[in-house]
Amino acid sequence: MYYSDLSRDEVTETEAHMQIIELCERWYNLAHPNGDFVKYFKKHPDLLSIEQWPCFMKIGETKTVD
Repeated sequence: MYYSDLSRDEVTETEAHMQIIELCERWYNLAHPNGDFVKYFKKHPDLLSIEQWPCFMKIGETKTVD
């Protein structure tokens, strides 16, 4: 789980990835109105590395003992 500054809520890893993709797509479309975001994204898969985004903070996970 992560805390997202974008949604100001706890999100799963999948939700964090979706927020990253949405943010990148908005930026790309503003910077390159006639560009192909999917093509760009395929060339830069490192964008999905949640750890590089300061707007996401990993929430400590507690382990239970059975």
